Amino acid sequence: MPSDAVRIALIVPVSGVLGLMGPCAINCAVLAAEEVNARGGVLGRPVELVLVDGGRPAAQVAAEVAGLVRSGTVRGVAGAHASDVRVEVVAAIAGRVPFVYAPPYEGGGRAPGVYFLGETPDRQLAPGIEWLGGPAPAPPSGLLGDRRLSARPPHARAPPRAGAGGGR
Repeated sequence: MPSDAVRIALIVPVSGVLGLMGPCAINCAVLAAEEVNARGGVLGRPVELVLVDGGRPAAQVAAEVAGLVRSGTVRGVAGAHASDVRVEVVAAIAGRVPFVYAPPYEGGGRAPGVYFLGETPDRQLAPGIEWLGGPAPAPPSGLLGDRRLSARPPHARAPPRAGAGGGR
């Protein structure tokens, strides 16, 4: 492992319920790192990924990432994992390194050094709800979900959006 490498913690689930998405996320991240490195790396330094299993309990993931940041092992964090993990990691690293979070998410939760790439509920819901209330309205519809952090905000935002789109 070159000592001058820019190491980035890659948090993806490789175990648990979301473990099925892990290999795809890892392959995408490896491809991105290879492309960056083929063009000279970051400020002339190669990028290396440090895999962290984001499928474990959120507190365990956050503790591991905080340790990697505190020890200087990683200079940044990127993740595609559940929202409860994101919340714990954001608190644990407290803006000490940049954190790029890729999936759609429930909105809010802004913090220094955190960069969200995914859509929020308003942008996730609007196209579908507008389509359902279109010129040939669909039959009565509803949202199904659970009590996870990521499911609550879309469910709270859907009724007003549906009413504005002609739904009920």
